[in-house]
Amino acid sequence: MAGRAARAARQAASAISAERLPRIALEADYGFSGLRVADATGTRQVAVEVSLPVLDGFRLEGRRAEQNAVVRESDVRVRDLRQQVAADIDGALLDLGSAAAQQEIATDRLQLAAQEVSEARQRFKAGVAGNIEVINAQVSLLRARDADIDARFAAVAARIALARSVGSARTLH
Repeated sequence: MAGRAARAARQAASAISAERLPRIALEADYGFSGLRVADATGTRQVAVEVSLPVLDGFRLEGRRAEQNAVVRESDVRVRDLRQQVAADIDGALLDLGSAAAQQEIATDRLQLAAQEVSEARQRFKAGVAGNIEVINAQVSLLRARDADIDARFAAVAARIALARSVGSARTLH
């Protein structure tokens, strides 16, 4: 959208500059003149007009300067928009990398918590540990599952942010 506005501003500046060029107009007319058709004679007229814009009170220069300012403003908007898109993409890629690392850590934590529950149950069955140790291991497993869910959510959110920043959020699966 901003690119189109910049192109339109440049075309308008070019059109304003073209107003300084001489203009040539050609007009031709052919017809019949007479009271009756039998007495009618053919008439022709050809005119050429050349217009040289010599002085317009510096109105053209003012319009050209104004349009050049619009062109510069459009260029700044395009540059800012490109920088914003690049920053959004970079941020989304960083979030995606962070989410992948978070998922890996959550998976390891989940495996360790499951192993801790298994060992606590074995110690309880052997009579070496009490019931509180099994409960603590189960709480640790629940926290690891919550962390895994949070990591998965962060990964999906990062994918959505990346898709939105590159403009393909509608095609996200």
